[in-house]
Amino acid sequence: MASNKLGTAARYGLLWWVMGGWGVGLGWSAQADKVIAEAPEDTVPAAEQATDKTDETEELDPNAEAYWAGDLHPVEVQEPEPPDKPLPDLWFPVGEEIHYRVYWGRIPVGTSVISSRWVEEYGRTLLAIQIRTQSNRVLDRIYPVDDVIESIIDPHTFLPLRFTKNLSEGRYRAHEITKFDYENNIAYWRSLTRDREDTFELEPDTRCLVSFAYYMRKTGFAPGERRHFRVMADDKIYDLWLEARGHDRIRLRNYGRVRSIEVEPEAAFEGLFVRRGRIILWVSSDDRRVLTQMVGEIPVASIRLVLDHVQGPGDDGWMLEHLAE
Repeated sequence: MASNKLGTAARYGLLWWVMGGWGVGLGWSAQADKVIAEAPEDTVPAAEQATDKTDETEELDPNAEAYWAGDLHPVEVQEPEPPDKPLPDLWFPVGEEIHYRVYWGRIPVGTSVISSRWVEEYGRTLLAIQIRTQSNRVLDRIYPVDDVIESIIDPHTFLPLRFTKNLSEGRYRAHEITKFDYENNIAYWRSLTRDREDTFELEPDTRCLVSFAYYMRKTGFAPGERRHFRVMADDKIYDLWLEARGHDRIRLRNYGRVRSIEVEPEAAFEGLFVRRGRIILWVSSDDRRVLTQMVGEIPVASIRLVLDHVQGPGDDGWMLEHLAE
């Protein structure tokens, strides 16, 4: 049944991270698979099929959420106000938006947008990174998806202060918040939809999925390199290994063939490896280190995430306006 979806992430945390919260695929029923298989291949491109959607999460006790989150309603600012100490120079431009197309086999089923911005909380300027994934009209007929995950990050340490997951996948809803206390090495997790709480131990460099993915853009990989990390997904800490292979040229419709390094992740929880299929990532070999393509080979199908375009500040070759000059 469709309720056995990927969005729970405790069972399929690694693929959920790579797809930015994409909740389709693993749990689709045979009927849903048949509908997609019969969908015409000349459908409207995914970028044009994405529809505006309103939040469909269950009604929550606003007082309970506010209490748990503190003042967790950051006000977006166009330019950061002067903080107590200067903001660090990051390895990516804040304000960047990375747009992806998502495919089930050869069928476009949705889009995913990763964006960054400055926010202010408690008089501090912090970094917010958000991933929003939405199904298109083809998928909406059987399994509408509108997932938002966000990490609020201290830009000086690049450690997360809060991780929020708000999923709407078919009839499934999940709204979860994790707060990080690195002084005491404890994370506080709460599900607002299920009214559950938990705590778990942190290591000094343990990051949430979103902050970890962006942190890895700082250093990149060398062919043959294998690295180990500890990453939080939901209320669990996973061991994550990333193994870099060789370089390929990934064909992107707006950029041509982009030189990218192939990386394969492998995850384990409490010593047990999470093997629900194979995932391969390709990351651009330039200084931005943008994910150019992801292919997930899972038991029932192949899911592919392909870079469409990059927006925001910058004057490099990723800006389409500069490509047109």
